[in-house]
Amino acid sequence: MILAPKQFVIGTPTKTGTVSALAFANASPGLEKIQRAHSPYVPAQARGLDRIMLVRNPYKRFLSMYVYLRKEAEGPPTHGWQRKRLAGVSIDDFAEWMMDMREQYIGDPTVLHDRAPWMWICSLGDFQDTFGGDQHVEIRTLHELIKEFYPSVKISPRMNHANASKMSIDPDNLSHKTVKLINKVWASEDCAKFGYRSMR
Repeated sequence: MILAPKQFVIGTPTKTGTVSALAFANASPGLEKIQRAHSPYVPAQARGLDRIMLVRNPYKRFLSMYVYLRKEAEGPPTHGWQRKRLAGVSIDDFAEWMMDMREQYIGDPTVLHDRAPWMWICSLGDFQDTFGGDQHVEIRTLHELIKEFYPSVKISPRMNHANASKMSIDPDNLSHKTVKLINKVWASEDCAKFGYRSMR
């Protein structure tokens, strides 16, 4: 989450360009980073401000999570809740796992929304529900945000870094079966809600 005091608070769901967004905040005078980065909980000092939420193509977001979490599962233990279960899994198996996790945790009032597993399995719509509360939420991609509010900020390589997880799998190359599974996880819902083209 990023705070522009007296202006707005920016929500950064997992895999919507958070690394780039935080680098952008570092390069922009007056912006403050609020930890935890993926938290949808607006801090008390920002509750009266306008709210902006970053979004990303739901299929690319899903695939970025798949590549990242599978890599984490195969490396040194960091996110213990997905260790072993995700090592070497196929995209289809990952989609099935995501559906199981969402059924188990999304909607559970005892689960904190700024920690694993919720921050990994939430849809953009889920994040918006918590982040927005009863307030209107403006929707932007990171590049739209910078272009609209901070056009003078120079885009450095760190802010526009090559995302290996995005580049390694092209959504257009997915099988029909895989697309149907990703749609069930959250893609169809998020496409309809945020104006992205739904794949079939």
